[in-house]
Amino acid sequence: MPLDDDRTDLVELTVTGDLYVTGRELREVPMPGNALLAAIFRDGDIVVPASQTHLIAGDRAIITVAWRQSAVAEITAWARGETPAAPPDRRDIGDADGQSGPTAFGNRGEP
Repeated sequence: MPLDDDRTDLVELTVTGDLYVTGRELREVPMPGNALLAAIFRDGDIVVPASQTHLIAGDRAIITVAWRQSAVAEITAWARGETPAAPPDRRDIGDADGQSGPTAFGNRGEP
């Protein structure tokens, strides 16, 4: 979902047990540059994240990012504990390939 002047997006990450970030304190897994974990939806509640907050399977994390083609790929790599050499094709991100990953709100003409 684009925010304000279309230079910021919200990305939703569904946390599953196979992700690197699951069970770790946020201070152990710093966000990529220009990204901020804004809120966590957990069991019907909203958790305001702090450095000692753990992400657990079933959480829905809402992340604000500076918009760029590679933003979703960077969040996916962060969640999986990877550093992407080159951002993957967007069709390879998320549930389309049967793996966990974030989804961007909104559509900017990407595949």
